[in-house]
Amino acid sequence: MSRSSSRPKSEPLLPGGSRPLQAALALLGIGVLIAAYLVQHSLRIGLDPDYESACNLGGKFNCDAVNTSKWAKLFGLPIALYAVPTYALMAWLVWTALRAAGENEGELREAGRRALSIAGAIGVAAVLHSIFLAGVSTFAIGAYCLFCMGLYAVNLGSTWMILRAAGLSPGRAVSQALHAIADFAPPLLPATGVLIIAAGLAWSAEDLLRERFETRYRARIDAQFAGAAEPAGALPARPAAAAAAVSPAPPREPVTLAG
Repeated sequence: MSRSSSRPKSEPLLPGGSRPLQAALALLGIGVLIAAYLVQHSLRIGLDPDYESACNLGGKFNCDAVNTSKWAKLFGLPIALYAVPTYALMAWLVWTALRAAGENEGELREAGRRALSIAGAIGVAAVLHSIFLAGVSTFAIGAYCLFCMGLYAVNLGSTWMILRAAGLSPGRAVSQALHAIADFAPPLLPATGVLIIAAGLAWSAEDLLRERFETRYRARIDAQFAGAAEPAGALPARPAAAAAAVSPAPPREPVTLAG
């Protein structure tokens, strides 16, 4: 007998209601925006030594110090970049559960239940990663990034909302998610597609943004070198038309009157 068929049909899909999931969707959307800002911040500060972000408040609150540390990248990419497809996948799973809550078909509701378990398990992993990064900021870097702390809040808040709506503990969510992954049960296949598409779009956007910043910075450096190559006291060359306008006219021949 399968796990889905052994579940009581009267068991609600969302014991905590749908509002926590709606709040989780809003938090995940905010998380995508914060992560996108951190990606462009990481690229700019890595290419332009003169760039200083608005988050650099000095002292313990210094996004620049955090995002230039060795902990700020994974496989050569800003770690904030990985948050974009992660939040996109979690949002899709939450949306799947909300849609399944209005269905009467048992298989669709089971897919929604699995979606919540997987979203909750991803959230638990994100919270643990946030705790690790907070420890790194405290003990290894000695500075905090306010926008990174915003992502910590998104991770904690969205995970709590998802688990509350599903009526799951963190351990139970992880256990059910592992079972769903082992069975590769719905909605695993479309969820995998969503993750691949979201990751591809995020990496493509990062590559385009990196190329744009590199082109802009290279043009600025070239302009600085071109300006430094001009002689210090040299006057700019005048256009030919202006030079002709101020050049003295040739002397006229004396006019002789016939007498």
